Amino acid sequence: MCQDCDSLYDCIHDDDIKISYYQILRWMLQCAKALKYLHSKKIVHRSLSSRNLLLFDKYRVLKISNIFQVKKFRIVRDPYLAPEYWATNQKCTKKCNIFSFAIIFLEVMTRKKPFELYRLMEIFSVAHSLNNDDLLDLIHMEINESDRIMQIIKKCLNRNPENRPTMKRIVSFLGCDYRLCINVDHADLGFTTFTDSTCETLCTALWRRSESNGLVKHDFDTDLLTTKVALKEIDCNKKMGWQIMREVPKLLGLAHKNIATLFGVSLNDSNNICMVVEYAKCRTLYHLLHCRKYKRILFREKLNWMQQCAKGLEYLHGKNIIHRSLTTRSLLLFDNCRKLKIADFGKMNEVEIIRTVFMCCYLAPEVCMGKKNFTEKSDVFSFGIIFWEVIQREKPFCDRDLHDISEYIKRGIRPDIYNLINDDYSGIVPIMECCWRQSSTDRPTMSEVRRDLNYSIKRYDHQSNCYIS
Repeated sequence: MCQDCDSLYDCIHDDDIKISYYQILRWMLQCAKALKYLHSKKIVHRSLSSRNLLLFDKYRVLKISNIFQVKKFRIVRDPYLAPEYWATNQKCTKKCNIFSFAIIFLEVMTRKKPFELYRLMEIFSVAHSLNNDDLLDLIHMEINESDRIMQIIKKCLNRNPENRPTMKRIVSFLGCDYRLCINVDHADLGFTTFTDSTCETLCTALWRRSESNGLVKHDFDTDLLTTKVALKEIDCNKKMGWQIMREVPKLLGLAHKNIATLFGVSLNDSNNICMVVEYAKCRTLYHLLHCRKYKRILFREKLNWMQQCAKGLEYLHGKNIIHRSLTTRSLLLFDNCRKLKIADFGKMNEVEIIRTVFMCCYLAPEVCMGKKNFTEKSDVFSFGIIFWEVIQREKPFCDRDLHDISEYIKRGIRPDIYNLINDDYSGIVPIMECCWRQSSTDRPTMSEVRRDLNYSIKRYDHQSNCYIS
């Protein structure tokens, strides 16, 4: 295995690297998940230490290595070893891994080398008169609000192995820690412009990334580095906010060329959630289609946008993520309108979406009826409506009252395709009609849609000079 960064040991003991509290928690959660997986396969790591934890993808991804490596001579003063290791004829168990995990956690949080902590570890291992609280009081933590983390560390360091938690419990504990979501300091966001919408405040901001997220090398350039981002401040009740926060760790791990990057989440002074996302200079697909009517668009461009949208949705569904609020307003354009990225996934809860007026044109009939929750097939329905909107450059059901649209959809009425029934559109009309079928079970998957779109694009490549307004 060849990592593109350092080991965790090298990283945390490099004084030129800044590490955020958020990054520490992310690393330790990844380590816990990997150990949980190994333990589920009845595998115990025999030499767990920060040197055997490798970092990838610009320090964002942590992986365990040297699983079966055993040192020929393991000395008593190895601070990662559980005290029972020597009392059981050097037998390494899952509970030994739990102890080692806690030592690594302390090492990362204090950024002290294990042998600097050796004296404390020795006292802990040998002097039975010293309890966990006394030990941890000796280790000066320079991390704010670490009480909940200290609770799990204390349990992992318990002298009795049977009283230590399992890795499954540790993963559950760390995974629900809200601080894994709050990874952007609101003070580092310099606001520039604001726009109010139905359920959120949109603005652009300059983010001083060196002060807030992940880790960076100290030098003159990075200390002044700012990134222009879009900030979506959601004015929501506590229940909705907690639903969003619960999804953020999963969303932060997404990486696809047709998915807008979610850099992180911040809380402002009013405790409103602020989602820090990739800034789209070309704005949304909705704006291009309906607010820039003077701009002519190649038919091939339209197919290319829909193909990119299909790829992004296919990726989300492969990660078991349902968008739930897919419209042309949530499709961002980049690179002089050539590249499309999906945004706003997981942003709103289902009740809030149904109440949003402009969403009614895109909601699947089963959602309008309230019979089913949002599924992948409801995203497919929205995709079909968007496909029609892009090809026609018209707003769906624009000739009907917004409050009646849900009833029309429930009755099986769809946007008019009369103008599309000719040879030029023979390859794409069936895709639309399949996507917006009344029964969700009759609709294709996004993988099937992407396959059909690939065929349509090949078919229409010879028409690349044909403009359709």
